[in-house]
Amino acid sequence: MIKVAIIGGNVGGGTLLSFLREEPEIHVSAMVETSENAPGAVLAKKWGIPVLQEVDLLKRYNPDLIINMTEDRELSERLRTELGAEVIGPVAARYFLLTGGRYKSIKSDFSEWTGIIKETEALLRSLAEIPPERSFGRIIESLTVLLKASAGLILSSEDSSVKVLASSGLSKRFLENNISILRQLFKDVFEKSEWLRIGNLKEEPEFSDYFLKEDIRSLIAVPVPVQKGQAVLSVMDRRQRDFGERENLILSIISSFTSIILSKGIIHEAGDVEKKIEELQRMNVELERLNHLKSRFLANMSHELRTPLNTILGFSEVLLEKTRGGLTPEQERYIRNIQNAGKYLLELVNNVLDLSKIESGKYDMVYETFSLKQMADEVIRTVEPLASRKNIKIHLNIQDGIGDITADKIKLKQILYNLLNNAIKFTPEAGRIGLVITKDKNRPGKYGSLPPDAEVIVCSVWDTGIGIKPEDQARIFDEFEQADSSLSRQAGGAGLGLALTKRFVELHGGEITVESSPGKGSTFTFFIPASVPEAKEAVLEVETAGIDYSISKEDAPQILLIEDDLATVELLTLHLSQAGYRVSHAYDGIEGIEKAKALRPFAIILDIMIPKKDGWEVLQELKASEETSS
Repeated sequence: MIKVAIIGGNVGGGTLLSFLREEPEIHVSAMVETSENAPGAVLAKKWGIPVLQEVDLLKRYNPDLIINMTEDRELSERLRTELGAEVIGPVAARYFLLTGGRYKSIKSDFSEWTGIIKETEALLRSLAEIPPERSFGRIIESLTVLLKASAGLILSSEDSSVKVLASSGLSKRFLENNISILRQLFKDVFEKSEWLRIGNLKEEPEFSDYFLKEDIRSLIAVPVPVQKGQAVLSVMDRRQRDFGERENLILSIISSFTSIILSKGIIHEAGDVEKKIEELQRMNVELERLNHLKSRFLANMSHELRTPLNTILGFSEVLLEKTRGGLTPEQERYIRNIQNAGKYLLELVNNVLDLSKIESGKYDMVYETFSLKQMADEVIRTVEPLASRKNIKIHLNIQDGIGDITADKIKLKQILYNLLNNAIKFTPEAGRIGLVITKDKNRPGKYGSLPPDAEVIVCSVWDTGIGIKPEDQARIFDEFEQADSSLSRQAGGAGLGLALTKRFVELHGGEITVESSPGKGSTFTFFIPASVPEAKEAVLEVETAGIDYSISKEDAPQILLIEDDLATVELLTLHLSQAGYRVSHAYDGIEGIEKAKALRPFAIILDIMIPKKDGWEVLQELKASEETSS
């Protein structure tokens, strides 16, 4: 446990206190602030943290680390000398607050979206197992939880009649007495397939009295496409609320589920072949739309999470390189912790995006021929530091003369890394893990659908770890699933590693299986073909530009950076300037096009998601213009 003291109870000090208070390995022992009404002082008193009037009183609390949020740099030096504690000065404190706050926000957002994905998948699985008439209630219950809303309902309309298919959080009396009001309110949703958003029902006097009696103050409603009649899905809240992009995306996905279930009911009633075919075609269109929405969410998550994560990692690297001054050992350790946490979150985001690309068929395989033994040695060297921390011994057994393989080297290395990393993670101290690689020839039925007599590479990763229960073995290859054990929870992770591993094996044309017994360890085995028919190794010739770092700044090559995120702009500018370039900036697509034509830069760094015109539009215009196409 690290004991931390904060000097300065201003807004920044209060924000830092809120952030540190939630960290399990940090104890805030005291705050120094002369004003009792300062935001940080008020929070400290509320949480039972001593508020001191004088800095010298910190001696009795013996802090390991002091964070100085004031502008008094001499105070930092004095405290280092007198108290013998590590002191983070004003500049480093602001950086700590910036990166810590962003990390906390990113971690919270990612955790929230992971929960949404899990809940949506659980909903979809449950809908496949229950009859349509019970599905609507399940949909509304899940939707109100996902949107943190107070109530919801599904209405269907045929001719002039309106029927409530399911509701949650609304009284029976309200539903029975206000059908005509609901029909009138949702008229445009029913008839024009328009979304309805009301952030404050008091501003709708025609309807407000009816809903306020039920304590409903805001709502959002979406049309549900059906072939026969119309349907509406609505979520309501007991507080004034503006429904944003997050709610829109979730409602779009859930409305697609509802549409499919309503379509199933219509098929059941119709009974003739032509209507069934027509319905199935429409359901396919809806499923494609649902998949598009999922891809849009993942693309947004890519930009909104990866951009700040890369900024945090980049600035952490700048500080660790000590190009802007030295660091104490404690400061270096804290920054490395921020960097490691950022890398972990970035890996999770990348795994989700990889899975999405594979599902959409947009994941390219890059085949090359390489030595299996050399590749295995590289992977073992990568995981050895992880194993040594737990005193775990790694055994490598490769068949003599196994030779080369033609495969996607990066993906094959990731398969082995994921499996070995899991083996280390779930094997207790002083245990053993191993990798066995052999070559075999396929015989009918032995290696799935691979051609007869084809050469097959078989890889097995074994461990002496905790093992996996039989009932868990079937689901550990699913996204966001983990074996249920205390060690699994301690090890953490989002449950994506094995799902991605399985997809990579299947992209190679192979299969993966697991054999395990609780308390006796596990063995994961996969096979892939040793070669790919007509696989061609792509050779990319890259012409590198030599840069003379001795040239003056005025004569340096100019780079135009088109990016709207200021932290990313600062980071890239720092690296490019240190590399000897001049850097100009544009913060939206239109400004970027104008500066590209005026400056004629040596190169352009272009973000895709920028205001006014996105990166693709900018790129298209620059290529089409005679001034910039060359």
